[in-house]
Amino acid sequence: MLTVFTPTFSINRFYFPLSVESDTPFLQYIPNQDVAYGIGGLFIALFLASLVIALLSRAPTYLGAVMGSLCIAVSLFLRGSLSNTPMYVGSFILDSLGAYLLLLTTLVMCGRWVAYVEDGRTPFPQLLWIVGGLLFVGCVVLETVALPLTFYRDAWYRHIGHMLHMASVSATLCGAGIGFLASVWKAVVNKGRCIVVEVVCLLCAFALLLVWSSFALAQTRLPLGGAVGSEVAWYLLNVLPLGLVLVLWTVVNAPRVFCYEEAVGKQPPVYRLRHSGSYGGHYEYPAEYSYPLRAPGVPDYCRHGGSSNGDMEEKIQKAILRYA
Repeated sequence: MLTVFTPTFSINRFYFPLSVESDTPFLQYIPNQDVAYGIGGLFIALFLASLVIALLSRAPTYLGAVMGSLCIAVSLFLRGSLSNTPMYVGSFILDSLGAYLLLLTTLVMCGRWVAYVEDGRTPFPQLLWIVGGLLFVGCVVLETVALPLTFYRDAWYRHIGHMLHMASVSATLCGAGIGFLASVWKAVVNKGRCIVVEVVCLLCAFALLLVWSSFALAQTRLPLGGAVGSEVAWYLLNVLPLGLVLVLWTVVNAPRVFCYEEAVGKQPPVYRLRHSGSYGGHYEYPAEYSYPLRAPGVPDYCRHGGSSNGDMEEKIQKAILRYA
């Protein structure tokens, strides 16, 4: 059972802007060291598991989740050994950085999945990657500047710090919401492939990140006391959602699930007819084939609606294959 303390800290140890009504301090209790160290050890285990599956799957895009789990683990170790304000600021920044890395990884995986189900016919995956990159860079910069300002003695600096922190958390909330809606949309409109595991991974991850960002935003807006100022609530609504994301990805082996290079490589090759004149043409075949062989599949011209020229090309192709 966690014990929550509400002591009065001195300026020499912590500075909490309790005298300004618009400010909301982030910590109202002494964190339980044993709990912080224990949960930090669990995140170290998740870090090692994530690193192993990322290396085995050869998925560099999953390194964001690996680094995110490490940031959260270090944040918890700092939280368990707090002795001054800079340590608490560093713990807070690392916790937020871990969440931002998980959001970036989720958006990258969502983009790869959309590119797979759409066969690369839409620029939506690139848009998701751009949004994820901009969100990550912007949130990291805002959070790094905001949290040190929160502990300044001047009320104006503290107010600016709170506004920047709210901006970074709100951006995370919007990014997770966009990813969640995009995953639902693509899951509904694309029913031709088995995408159950991918949809579960994405929707659960975005939903848990929505919980994290909502609680982080509530800490800055709701009055002190109750769930907002409770250590138990902090672990349930801040640490637990991030841990569940990593556990889910580890169980289903997310790097392998969202690695579509192998599936794309198994698609039958397509051989195009290159015209050399009005009546002639020749086929180009891969180097590994010593004789003309066309794998079964839909001709290219059928993807563009078909035409009389396409019918003629199909007849020529069949004749070549028949007498090869």
